Amino acid sequence: MSSPGNSRGPFYLILILLLLLVNGWIFYNNYKLKKEKVAIETEKSSLEDEKNQLQIEYNETISELDLLQTENEELNEEQVQLREELETQKANIEEILQNKDMSKAELSKARRMISSLQGKIENYTQQISQLQKANTELADANTQLKQEVVVQQAVTKGLEEEKDSLSNQYQDELSKMSEAKDQLEDKVAKAQQLFPDRIYANGIKFKKNNKQTYTDNAKRTDQIEVCFDLMPNPSIENPSQEIMLRIINPEGVTLALGSSGSGKLTLSETGKEVQYSTKKQIKYKPTKKEKHCVYWQQDQEYTEGVYNAEIYHSGRMIGSTTFELKNKIF
Repeated sequence: MSSPGNSRGPFYLILILLLLLVNGWIFYNNYKLKKEKVAIETEKSSLEDEKNQLQIEYNETISELDLLQTENEELNEEQVQLREELETQKANIEEILQNKDMSKAELSKARRMISSLQGKIENYTQQISQLQKANTELADANTQLKQEVVVQQAVTKGLEEEKDSLSNQYQDELSKMSEAKDQLEDKVAKAQQLFPDRIYANGIKFKKNNKQTYTDNAKRTDQIEVCFDLMPNPSIENPSQEIMLRIINPEGVTLALGSSGSGKLTLSETGKEVQYSTKKQIKYKPTKKEKHCVYWQQDQEYTEGVYNAEIYHSGRMIGSTTFELKNKIF
């Protein structure tokens, strides 16, 4: 028979082996758990670092976005829509980054969203740059246009001043030419003027035998005769010349009667109109001194006093004389 100690030996041996196996498994499991814990801590630390880095990148991105939004208030419709998309994506990223227990998948999602946000910001920046470039070009064009307008205004002002100067010069020259023309016409008119040598006037009385006698009796005077000698003037080519007679009575009134050929003449030197008593067309001989007479007749009785007789030719008075009619009984 075997002893009890010998019969339990294998049992203890198996128990010891089992304990060793259990201890080994516990040791291995603890080692594995520690290793996994270290790996988790490492991954957590790595995630935290990556989260912090993402937070830094996000903050820089947002700062860039805020700066762009601050510096560029004037945006077109497309840029306004892009800004709204950026604001929406910014809110989504902030919601993920605020999660303290962020997973690696969420971190990857946040990174993708930040990368997308950066891409959109880059696109936004390019649009802003294009807008600024267009604004700069427009400002340069406006500046150039303003300069051109200033230059054009200066040129226009210069042309207007030159025009005014030329106009003044033209007016001066025209005035001088007109004055010279008037002087020349005046010289020509004077050169072709009739010149009386001797002027005299008398009252005339008609007798029954149709004979005429001179009288100074106002009541007996039927007609006034004004005679003059015209000097020769070779400058006058036209033999037919018109003479106008103006007789002014003692009251200073011009004797005038429509049926006797009275009218008005314009003085060439002053442009003033004066009444004349009558006119006569004479045949002038430019190479010979010759006597001419002009007559005035009226139905009314002549008043007493001194009369003035004026002779006009081509709007100029070429001579005058006075005569007196008296009130006499016989």
